[in-house]
Amino acid sequence: MLDLENIPVVGGEEHVARHIFSSSHINKLTGTIKQDAFMPPNNHCLSVTGRLETTPEEILADGRRIALLRMKPLHGIADIAVTEFMAQKLAVVASPLLDNPNHADVIRWPTAKCQQKAIALKIAEVATLLPIPQEIDRPFHD
Repeated sequence: MLDLENIPVVGGEEHVARHIFSSSHINKLTGTIKQDAFMPPNNHCLSVTGRLETTPEEILADGRRIALLRMKPLHGIADIAVTEFMAQKLAVVASPLLDNPNHADVIRWPTAKCQQKAIALKIAEVATLLPIPQEIDRPFHD
């Protein structure tokens, strides 16, 4: 993980992770991610985790930590290049948190839902699903 005292700008060649907490955001037949996984919340700041200086284990551990806080299962992790957001005229900015210095926000979303959905669909089409290793006892179900 990054040092909170030295957070770099999120670069175009970097990849980010979007943790998926809803089974409905994954197409089980194709193993792909649905557009709803990339729809911004009402504040128009889509939360992601930068992958710079992280291991896959750290990304997974962060997702599991958030899952416990939300009391929801972690179904997968979407991996996507920052350039894909930039191609849609969005920006990815570092927004470090104490428990996740790699946290970033995807910003500059249009206000119209139809435009947001169109962008989310394009992003979902190029995102890669990283599956979560199954645990024997999953504490939460949705």
